[in-house]
Amino acid sequence: MTYPGSNQPYQPQPYQPQRYQPPQPPKQNHRTRNILLGVAGGLAALIIVGIIGAAIGSAGKLTASGSTPPAASSPAASSPTPNQQLITKLKDTTGSDGNSLYSDLQRVGDNPLAMASQICGGSTSVSLPSTWSTSDKKAFLNAVTSTQCPGVTITLTGPQYTTAQQQAIDSAESYLSDGSGFSRYGLIQQLDSHYGAGFSRRLAVFAVDHVKVNWFHQAVISARGYLRSEPGWSYSGLVQQLHSTYGAGFTLAQAEYAARKVGL
Repeated sequence: MTYPGSNQPYQPQPYQPQRYQPPQPPKQNHRTRNILLGVAGGLAALIIVGIIGAAIGSAGKLTASGSTPPAASSPAASSPTPNQQLITKLKDTTGSDGNSLYSDLQRVGDNPLAMASQICGGSTSVSLPSTWSTSDKKAFLNAVTSTQCPGVTITLTGPQYTTAQQQAIDSAESYLSDGSGFSRYGLIQQLDSHYGAGFSRRLAVFAVDHVKVNWFHQAVISARGYLRSEPGWSYSGLVQQLHSTYGAGFTLAQAEYAARKVGL
């Protein structure tokens, strides 16, 4: 069989299947929907921002109202005033009676701040406690001038002694302040001895009679010294040592008081 109009025999073509293409739906216009979605998104963003702002504002109100107060800064340390410095010095200064100068003034009812004001103002009528020794008075005036009125020179007024008498008094006060503990008898011996100060007997007695001292307190100091240097004292042994003229030379009452005071 030949194809019409051709000299070639007819050759049938094999079937070529075609992939099915579904019809495409027509495109729709979504402009209106997009506008609505954009408006909704913007409103949601504004709502979220508003919530966050309200939360921050609430936190600020809590802090301001005191619910969560900021840490308070500690005030800077201030320097002590002259009055405070004077009180501290008087408390730290031990007088010849074993008490601080501050406690001595309190006991007799004197106000050290008022006294300091009078002294710095030029008053010459300020009276210090009669139980104070010359060294106690000098210590008080030094405390006043170093705190209340620096640079002011104050002359200590008091009984007028000869140079020799004053030297003996100064020596006696120096021995009493060295922390050894002297009885009246022992201090006279120390001032009179050539191995001690070397004053005459008359000057030694004069000096001891013109110093202010608590002999009971001196006995306690002496007792403590014996316990430190030679452990193993009994009550009666320490009393004898303190009372004997070959020992410390205190009175019996002073020796017994000291032995009880140190715990025997």
